[in-house]
Amino acid sequence: MMLHFKYVTEAVKADYPFAFYLLALHHGLGEGVGKNTDLERRFLEDGARRNVGSAMVRLVRLELEREATTINFNQTAQYIQRAKDLGFMMNRSSGFFHYAVANSALASPAFQNGPKNVNPKAVAGLRNQLLEAQKIFAEYLKTQKNDKEVRAAQKEIAGLLTLYSTKNTVH
Repeated sequence: MMLHFKYVTEAVKADYPFAFYLLALHHGLGEGVGKNTDLERRFLEDGARRNVGSAMVRLVRLELEREATTINFNQTAQYIQRAKDLGFMMNRSSGFFHYAVANSALASPAFQNGPKNVNPKAVAGLRNQLLEAQKIFAEYLKTQKNDKEVRAAQKEIAGLLTLYSTKNTVH
């Protein structure tokens, strides 16, 4: 159960950093107030500016849930790094970040005609992102063996690495 909306609002007015994260949760879940994802994001960003790692972690998750072509990769990478610097384990998010970068590339015009007609540098960039995601996920799964979403992503990555292997692309 979350702290009452009234108390969280008072804590925000008093500029308690973690209260911004709690207020964002209230808006995101619609607890004590109508659900409003725009306000959720705004209060998460306010929390992130005040070095609230939980706010950064939530912002990364919200950003990575978006369509790959609309993700702000620079801001997301900054939040991941800042959360890591604060001691948060970001392996899962980092893996999905690299996977999202790869999916964004795949949605670009360069990849629309299949693997045989893609610039080799673009293929190399795609493969680097996929390999980095695969490496991070493998490390993450050593301790989180039952994460089905990560396992499914790993299978998709393996398929994409095969599809965009050097034997399937023209140089």
